[in-house]
Amino acid sequence: MPSLDLNALPLKNILKQPENLPTLPGIVLKIIEAVNNENTNLEDLGEILSLDPPLSGKILGLINSSFYALPVEITSVSHAVKLLGFNTVKKVALSFSLLKLARPGKDDFNYVEFWRNSVMAAVVCRFLAKKVLPPLAEDSFTLGLLHDIGRLGLNQSMPKQYNLVLKEQRDTQGDFYEAEKKILGFTHMELSGILIKQWGLPLFFREPAESHHLPEVLETFAYPMGLLGKVLFLANQVVEYFSGSRKTLSLGILKSYLARWGFDQQIHVDTLIEEAHRQTKEISGLFEIRLKEENEYLELIEKARQELIQISDLILQEMLVQQNRVKSLQDEVMQDGLTGLFNYKSFHYFLTREYDRAKRYQTPLTLIIADIDYFKSVNDTFGHSAGDKVLQAISQQFNNSLRNSDIVARHGGEEFGILLTNTSFPESLAVVERLRQSIENLEVKYEGRVVKVTMSFGVAWLQLESDLSQEQWVKRADQAMYEAKCRGRNRICVDTCSPTGSWPQAAAGRS
Repeated sequence: MPSLDLNALPLKNILKQPENLPTLPGIVLKIIEAVNNENTNLEDLGEILSLDPPLSGKILGLINSSFYALPVEITSVSHAVKLLGFNTVKKVALSFSLLKLARPGKDDFNYVEFWRNSVMAAVVCRFLAKKVLPPLAEDSFTLGLLHDIGRLGLNQSMPKQYNLVLKEQRDTQGDFYEAEKKILGFTHMELSGILIKQWGLPLFFREPAESHHLPEVLETFAYPMGLLGKVLFLANQVVEYFSGSRKTLSLGILKSYLARWGFDQQIHVDTLIEEAHRQTKEISGLFEIRLKEENEYLELIEKARQELIQISDLILQEMLVQQNRVKSLQDEVMQDGLTGLFNYKSFHYFLTREYDRAKRYQTPLTLIIADIDYFKSVNDTFGHSAGDKVLQAISQQFNNSLRNSDIVARHGGEEFGILLTNTSFPESLAVVERLRQSIENLEVKYEGRVVKVTMSFGVAWLQLESDLSQEQWVKRADQAMYEAKCRGRNRICVDTCSPTGSWPQAAAGRS
């Protein structure tokens, strides 16, 4: 998923004060650095772990528990590393260290419930991944444990505002991310993604963490992010069943998406609910978390068995309402509110996807950056409402002129980004020229007056045989657009590394 819009003012303020955000303990940073260093050997890692005897003891305790069910007892960390590998030991060390990030303070945040739910999510992620994504089962455990870390970060960095979020969630009995979106304007999912990047954790963690409540977004992700995201979404439904207020709805969503994603032949809901409790109970002591009363869990497991048989059309209707709410949030995350086009964030997700696809399959791809000429004068002369009308009219014009397979977004302010997929260079030039002419001829009516504008276009064709990075490619398109501005506006300029060839006769417009 594309990166978070860092221009949101509350988030900007958080990122300006990184000392208020959760940070990993030094021992874990050393472990991550060592594991990422190809020259590190078993002795090096053992020496690092020896600096923290309690952590070493917990690692051995978990590895020797029934959770891993190893055939022999592991008596030393170096033996554990040798048997399980660097990465598994790193994930286990990270998992224990995460629980040290924050303890109860003078706020309304329920730390006990937060860590209990995080450990259960980790357990369920691992259980699911062993069925559908075995190579990443241990990674799934870590992802499940830290995917909600953004909530902890928000509570630490803006406790007063987050108390309002907690109150809103309690009053509405809705999801935390819905209350966050309403009160703060963004959600913990996005901050989780930022922290994952800052900590140097695997990049394939970030996209699932940023969208783990948005199933339709997760379905657009490439492997393995898409599968990890689905596992994480399902794990959240299990956690919601045990700790949330809408238990029947959570069961219904869980059952529905297991079937939708083809997991229901391997994974049954009642088995998943039972394993979530059993495995969480197995390792709760090692993680120093307090579970609810055993009878309460057993009652919920039995209730799940009964309700799964009786989930009715009424519940399915409630699920549809819930999914529509999720879809609404997905639209907010991916779409520009004014124009209905993709926003900057989602455009750069698609840009990465199409860049990788073009390189892999050697298919042509063209990037266009377009900017409205003298847009400030439109706002100054006619007012900002007129400017909004112009942006909407141009967006509609682009939508009408491009194929469904092409991607168009409001890139920011009066700037637009366009990706022409599977389109040759001469065809791309012809498309851009049609767009330029259509905007030049566009008449936007506003309060009895007609507003006319032109646009400048920068074009960069992806040279598949070159080693041009995605960032360099975007920069070249941007530079071409500025060159069009400098040459008089209402024209098209092509990146100098794009092929030279036949250029449409009317490619350069009149200023």
